[in-house]
Amino acid sequence: MGVRPNWQYRSDLVTTPAAVHLHAHSEYSLLDGACKIDKMAERAAALGQPALGLTDHGVMNGAVDLYKACQKHGIKPIVGLEAYLVDDRKAIKEQTRYERNHITLLAENDTGFSNLVKLTSAGFLEGFSRGKANVDMELLERHSDGVIVLSGCLASRLCRRLVEEREDDARSHLDDLIQAFGPAQVYMEVQKNGIPEQDKANEGIVRYAKELGRPLVATADVHYLTRDDFDNHAALLCVQTKSTLAAPKMSFDTNEFYIKTSEEMHEAFAEWPEAVPNSLEIAERCSLNIELGSLLLPRYPTETGEEPEAMLRRIASEGLRARYADPVPAEAVERLDFELGVIEEIARRCAAGTAAVVKLECSAVVAPPEFTAAASTAKVCAGARLLSEVQLV
Repeated sequence: MGVRPNWQYRSDLVTTPAAVHLHAHSEYSLLDGACKIDKMAERAAALGQPALGLTDHGVMNGAVDLYKACQKHGIKPIVGLEAYLVDDRKAIKEQTRYERNHITLLAENDTGFSNLVKLTSAGFLEGFSRGKANVDMELLERHSDGVIVLSGCLASRLCRRLVEEREDDARSHLDDLIQAFGPAQVYMEVQKNGIPEQDKANEGIVRYAKELGRPLVATADVHYLTRDDFDNHAALLCVQTKSTLAAPKMSFDTNEFYIKTSEEMHEAFAEWPEAVPNSLEIAERCSLNIELGSLLLPRYPTETGEEPEAMLRRIASEGLRARYADPVPAEAVERLDFELGVIEEIARRCAAGTAAVVKLECSAVVAPPEFTAAASTAKVCAGARLLSEVQLV
C-alpha cells in the first residue's frame, strides 16, 4: 500500500441507483464458489454496478486478482472475506464437536485490509481445525480497526440464533460485534433467497436493526455468475461432497445465489427499500490502494531503534574484531565493507529493512566457510554459526 495506482475510480457512479454485491464467492472458495474473478468484475461492470466485493470462505487469496480485475473493468474493488467464527479458536482443536458460523468482513481502508490479512493468517496459524481457518471474538476485536462487518448469511451466528429462537443469544452476539468493531462499522445483512429459514431470520434482523439503530444492507451471497450457472454449481458441490447429481449430499435449495442485476436486487428487497442503497453507502466508504509491480518486504524493528543498516554494520564489525582481534587485517575489513555495501544496495532497491532481514537470517545459518554464498564474511561476523561449531546428532 501507499502508492496510489494510475487508475481513478469514478465516484460519480456510486450516486446512480445501482446495487453493489458485497457478499460474493469466487473459485478461491474451494469447491463452493463457481465464479472466475475476472468474469465477476466484467459482469458487475456490464450491469452498471460501480463496485464489487469479494468474500471468500476463510481466505483472501483472490484479493489481488479482484483488484486487478476491477481496475481492468473500471469498477471499485471491495476486498473482504467470510470468516469462520468459533467460540474459542484454540479449544476447538481438542473438541470433537463445536459450533462454527460465518461472518462477513470488508476492508474499509488500507488499515482494514492489513487487519484482515492478519486475521486470516491467525485463523490458519492459531485456529486451523478440520480444514478451516477459524477465528474467535478475541481475534476479531484485535483486528477490527478499519473493518466493516455484516452480520452474515443464513450460516451466521445471528441467523442461527434467530432461526433457533434463541433471542437473548442473538442479541448478545450483536452486542459483541458492536463492542468489537464499534457501532458505525456494523451492518445488518439481509438476504432474499426463497428459503423459509432465511425469511424467519430476516424478521429478527429487521427488528434488531430498528432496536439498535443499525442499517440494513442487502446481499445475494453470490456463488455463481448467472442464473443459468445453477446446474454447474450443483455439480461443483457434488465434487466437494463426493456425491452425484442424482443423489447429492449438499445442494442449494433455490436458484438465487448469482450476480443479480440492480433491478432484481431492488425488486427482491422492496420490503426494505433502504437495504440496496446501503450497499452503495458501504462502497463509498471503502477505499483501498494495493501497491503492485514492486517487491514488498517486511520491516523489522531493531533491538536498539537504530536503522537496520547501521545495526548490521555495528554487529558485523563487533564480530569481525571478535574473530580477528585488534588489529583486524585490512583484507578482512575490505571484504566485510564490500559485502555490507552489497546488502545495503539491495535494501535501497527493495525499499525495506533488508539488513534486518539478513540479520535474522544470520542467526539460523549453518554452513561451512567454504561456501561463500552461504557463509560470507558478513554473515559469519553477524553471528552465523559455522558447521564446524555445531555438534551434529
